[in-house]
Amino acid sequence: MFSLQSDWQRKLLVEAPTGSLETGLFEDTGWWRGSNLYRHSSGIYVLHEGQAGCILFRVSPPELVRDSSISCDKTVQTANDDTVQAGNSLRGFPASKFYTDFQFIGTFMETPKGKELITFFGADEQSEAELPNEL
Repeated sequence: MFSLQSDWQRKLLVEAPTGSLETGLFEDTGWWRGSNLYRHSSGIYVLHEGQAGCILFRVSPPELVRDSSISCDKTVQTANDDTVQAGNSLRGFPASKFYTDFQFIGTFMETPKGKELITFFGADEQSEAELPNEL
């Protein structure tokens, strides 16, 4: 069996008047199809990478955060398996369909035919897609 893959590196860059933060993300080997950006009810931002897990950060000042109370585990689905429990929309962002206390801000997606390799689509442009579970 032969395979041709294009491995490429990605990073999270947060720039604010109070400073900046740059951190490497899991290297892509062909499985990555997008990352969802959320805001937790505590005010912490969450970049959910699906199989590669979550990265928690603050914007002001930009810094990585470790908070064991913020879970990237999916909420329990209802008996008919069609819908999941979610809260109400907060601060203009819709509540996540999959994660407790998360508001969905948008998705970073690979756009092979676009000008940029990765493009951000806000919650008003694209609905929240379910990401695969962490490995």
